[in-house]
Amino acid sequence: MDAPFDIEIIAQDITETQTPIYSFIKAIFQSPETVSKKVAKLSDEIRNGANAVDDTNLYTWDLWMIILDIAIRTPPDHPWQDILVGALQHVQQTGGRILTTPEDAFMNWTNLPHLAMYMLDSWCDPADISSVECTLEDMEMWKNQNSFAARITTETYAPWLNFPILAIKDAVDKNGEVDNKANTKKEDKEDKEDQEVSAAALPHKQLDKHTIWVYHLWIATEWLLRAGDIVFKKSLAPGKWERSTDPEKAAAEAIFEATLPPRRERLPWWKKRFAEFLDKKEKLGLSADLVERVAKSVEAIEKFQIDHPEAEEVTGPTKEAAKGEEGEGQTNNTGESEVGRKPEATGPIPETKPERLYQEEEKKTGGDGA
Repeated sequence: MDAPFDIEIIAQDITETQTPIYSFIKAIFQSPETVSKKVAKLSDEIRNGANAVDDTNLYTWDLWMIILDIAIRTPPDHPWQDILVGALQHVQQTGGRILTTPEDAFMNWTNLPHLAMYMLDSWCDPADISSVECTLEDMEMWKNQNSFAARITTETYAPWLNFPILAIKDAVDKNGEVDNKANTKKEDKEDKEDQEVSAAALPHKQLDKHTIWVYHLWIATEWLLRAGDIVFKKSLAPGKWERSTDPEKAAAEAIFEATLPPRRERLPWWKKRFAEFLDKKEKLGLSADLVERVAKSVEAIEKFQIDHPEAEEVTGPTKEAAKGEEGEGQTNNTGESEVGRKPEATGPIPETKPERLYQEEEKKTGGDGA
């Protein structure tokens, strides 16, 4: 199989304790065996590696650093990502205590210990970093990381379901048409310069806002197509978000969470926005592949709503339910506590238009509200 990148890049910055992990993953990738055999072999090597060291906590951190470093450089559905995902799913689902001294109940392969924490602390949309120009290479890595996380999300391992809900928000609360029109006006002027950009420079070229939005839309569909039912259930369920351990990131996440529509409005709102994107696919400049992904996402939402009638019982919160979601320490319409559900925002909040506001705007203007 063709390598998606030069794996020797990974070896440039690894530590002494990470070297054995890198070596057995590299050897498995480069072996002539089938993908299924490589999955089984990598599963065994992951377990054997933990048994061969004294500090299993350090081993698991090293393991995730190497695996994620490879995953963000590997496109979705490439055999290398298939191998990583298959091996982690097998290890997680078969479980087994990781030998530690003293014994720690958390150190069980069922928990994929420390992976969620490492993923959380490395989770950063490059488009949100204002001090760095967002490039094609950045967004490709972000796309790969989201796909990898979505693929290892299962009913028995789903520690980061705030990720897809925020990813979907990135897509549905922005209107790519405006930026696409602005970009179209620049095409004639910039076409000549674009053609002169060498292929080697393209990955490092700064992206326009519309292209970034298209990436966000693809990422949203990836979560829905890979782990849709799990995401839908989370979107309706009460509870707290898991936040980053970094204070600045946690504060940003709190502000971002406060902009989300109430839980019972999310599925209708997502479906409506995806349907609008399909209606405007030409204006938005969506590729045939992305149109198909958006259409399948709408189908996934509709199927979930049919299979779970309770998801359609309420298209907007009652006053009591809304009060329960917005008030700290209040209860929602299921009677379960949602302490900390929507912290007070302390900075600028991105504009959002939940379903009820969208309907009100339609009545007033007769427009589509996009």
